[in-house]
Amino acid sequence: MRWRSWILLGFLLAPAALAAGRLEIEAERIELAGMSAAGLRLRWSHQPDGSGHIALGADSVAVPAAAGKLAELTLDCTDLRINGDTLECRHGELGGMLGRFGHQDARFSLRADTAGSTTLKLESLALASGTARGSLTLRGPAWELDATLAGLDLAATAVLVQPWFALPAGLTVAGQGSGSLHARGSARQPRSLTTTIALARLDLANEAGTIAAEALAGELRLEAGFDRSGAATITGALQIPAGQAYADPVFLDFAKHAVALALAGTLAADAAHFTAREFTLRQAGVGEIQGSALLDLTGDALLRSARLQVAGIDLAPALPVWVQPFLISTAFKDLAGEGRISGELDLDDGLPSRAALTLEGITLDSQTGSFGVT
Repeated sequence: MRWRSWILLGFLLAPAALAAGRLEIEAERIELAGMSAAGLRLRWSHQPDGSGHIALGADSVAVPAAAGKLAELTLDCTDLRINGDTLECRHGELGGMLGRFGHQDARFSLRADTAGSTTLKLESLALASGTARGSLTLRGPAWELDATLAGLDLAATAVLVQPWFALPAGLTVAGQGSGSLHARGSARQPRSLTTTIALARLDLANEAGTIAAEALAGELRLEAGFDRSGAATITGALQIPAGQAYADPVFLDFAKHAVALALAGTLAADAAHFTAREFTLRQAGVGEIQGSALLDLTGDALLRSARLQVAGIDLAPALPVWVQPFLISTAFKDLAGEGRISGELDLDDGLPSRAALTLEGITLDSQTGSFGVT
């Protein structure tokens, strides 16, 4: 049975249903907007307080493969009210197998009017061993989404988003996180987005052992505005105050040297490159770098170019973190030093192309005596 038949049947049965205070419809199969449902059941009854009770169920729903299996669905509204041109479900429950979101038993409310405005509020949706809640408002082609996520298991989240985003082969993640999202748009075109992602703990590793992280904790905040072409103007901030990370051969201990990054730039419509108009990178106890950069997100070399202003890099903590790892197999593996470096540094195609640096009180030495500069 197609959806037009449902509407026609509803008009034919409505007078009798209103008189009797009850309506029940069952169908073996219906089709709507490219989807189909089997074993559909619709029940409506009039309540003594003037509200309505509507219950909708389906044995299965065929949807695009990426969404997963929808089965044993139930939608129950115990307080349905119609006031003029407005329909409102004040207390609803949604249950069943919701594809990749698994079995659900969620509360919701819905308000819609004939002017084309619809607001859906959803509470306590089970998601990746955590919970989600939020609202979606539609006004014609325009839409607005608010969502809050709490207690997400990161390994389960990685599995959940696989149809749309897959981790690099051999990379595994674990941990727990939370976040929030606010987005506006029209039809399929987003207009603005604000999100916060908080990591209580992140552990990751690849099979080769060249990348690893343990007990990383931090917060990422992003704001984006999209133009008609799909390009996004982005501002963001990242803070990592705890945990450890390794990317061969560099090892970072964020508990000793916390990292903070702030940036503003533009992401191309095809997401092929990101232009950071300005950024500031601070590593506690080490120093600060400001500047601009062009990142190639699809090529072999990530950093295409950069114009950097180096603000007082302290050699004593910087050398063990950023220099010694690359000298570990050489005679200079125990290189140490003191002093500060500041100035300007340009990079092109990943390599230095210009340097104008000021050296203050520089001392370089090694315990084995293989190298020394004062």
